[in-house]
Amino acid sequence: MITLLAPSLQERVIHLIQKRTKLPVSKLKPTAHLYQDLGLDALQIVEIIWDLEKRFQVEIPDDVPLQTVCDFIHFLATQGK
Repeated sequence: MITLLAPSLQERVIHLIQKRTKLPVSKLKPTAHLYQDLGLDALQIVEIIWDLEKRFQVEIPDDVPLQTVCDFIHFLATQGK
């Protein structure tokens, strides 16, 4: 019998960012800076936030500092997602 494990929160967040940005998964390391390393602009980040809010049914306040991929993961983890 094969047991399938649910993807981790990190895998789900990285997949969502990859789907939105079309960047290779290999670039989407948790420590990757959204602007400097990934070259994302403000609109792309807002779209990622909208996608995450919809997918995880949370509201991400404007004052949450989101500089890296890990910042998204950490925020969602603290929300119990």
